[in-house]
Amino acid sequence: MQRFLSFDSIHDRIELAQRGQVTLYAIDDAPELSRVLMELNGEGNVKARYIYGLGLIGREDADGTYLSYHYDLRGSTTLLTDERNQVTDRYTYGLYGELEQHEGLTQQPFAYNGRDGVMTDANGLYYMRARYYDPKLKRFLNRDVIRGEIQDGQTFNRYAYVNGNPVSYIDPLGLMKCETEITLKYDSEMPKREFEKKASKLKELCDQGLLYKAQNPVSREPAVTRQYRQDMIKRIWNQYGQNNPEFGKKLIDRVTKRMQPDHVWELQ
Repeated sequence: MQRFLSFDSIHDRIELAQRGQVTLYAIDDAPELSRVLMELNGEGNVKARYIYGLGLIGREDADGTYLSYHYDLRGSTTLLTDERNQVTDRYTYGLYGELEQHEGLTQQPFAYNGRDGVMTDANGLYYMRARYYDPKLKRFLNRDVIRGEIQDGQTFNRYAYVNGNPVSYIDPLGLMKCETEITLKYDSEMPKREFEKKASKLKELCDQGLLYKAQNPVSREPAVTRQYRQDMIKRIWNQYGQNNPEFGKKLIDRVTKRMQPDHVWELQ
């Protein structure tokens, strides 16, 4: 199957042509994770609009049909519901994100890790911004632009998806693993009722797909974090600074805002 792709200056995909159909994308690249605001056909007519809160929350088709997204802990779409709260579609996935079953008639791209903008193409590949991921092969199709770290031997396989741990991590940027879980610890001085209340709220947010990393989490070791980021910036700039400086700047901006080397997570 032939595919033709177009990207903007910061490497966001803005056009996809396959199976005789052309789809154009209106992109909002201001957030840390770029967002598809609209899908249009080759003539420029709107096919669908997407609505966001803490991640993707809804889709409105050209005929006015509105569907809400529901996610699992990894941010993968499990249900679509209509305005009457009736389930229209169900999705189930394998360990590495392979779509095992889709019940329903809705054709839309945001399935596995759809909350964070990962798109499923008609050929089964997942578009994760920087790279394409093949869930059948359980690996990316091209090498990570960020080289491995001596402290973590798994990172030297630059085709591997989330260092071989898809249960605990996701990679919506196609550049690095991000944690998907938050642990609530019980303090012996904490009233049991208060702990149960927090645990209940945490589960509620999880079920709604509303768990997100804070913009500026507290760092356990500021000096280590600072040095790690500086090294990462140098690597990216050495690779893109001369040939594509705009993309390099955008990549640096996204990496420095989202990556927390010590994996400190908070509720937002």
